[in-house]
Amino acid sequence: MIFQGFISGSAHRQTIAPICAIVVVLTSINISDARSSARDTAAESLTSEATLNAGGLEQGLREFGADIIVLSKVPPTQAIFRAAANDGVDPQSGDSLEEWQERLATIFTALASKGFYNQVRLLDATGRENVCIDFDGASISRTVGEALQDRRDRGYFTNAADLRPG
Repeated sequence: MIFQGFISGSAHRQTIAPICAIVVVLTSINISDARSSARDTAAESLTSEATLNAGGLEQGLREFGADIIVLSKVPPTQAIFRAAANDGVDPQSGDSLEEWQERLATIFTALASKGFYNQVRLLDATGRENVCIDFDGASISRTVGEALQDRRDRGYFTNAADLRPG
């Protein structure tokens, strides 16, 4: 050993033992500090990521709300309800319910292509689909005619039906 020339026998053991103990304590403190630092760094990283995700979620909800308002005001939406109440013909334009559904489906398809929505539907006051577009991440499909479904028992419809107008 390095110290053998300076210290011999039991004196050697008595000197080396405390030095080893100090090295072990310092190593343990260093490992503990490294773990604590790693935990702090991970916590800060997770907090930053959560903040970014929350910001993205808030932005998504704002976009969603804005899309709903826009869709409620586009001419096809209003015309579909007018046509449905007048034997399938919009009294303002003279266009058929099917023509207006096709126009709204085009708008829904453009909206679905943003990738934010996997389903875009217009339901009537009873929960029956008037226009239905589905997006699976690769392709957009439209459900028409008799394949349109009654959604009155779905949570999104019952929750929306409980809202006040406006």
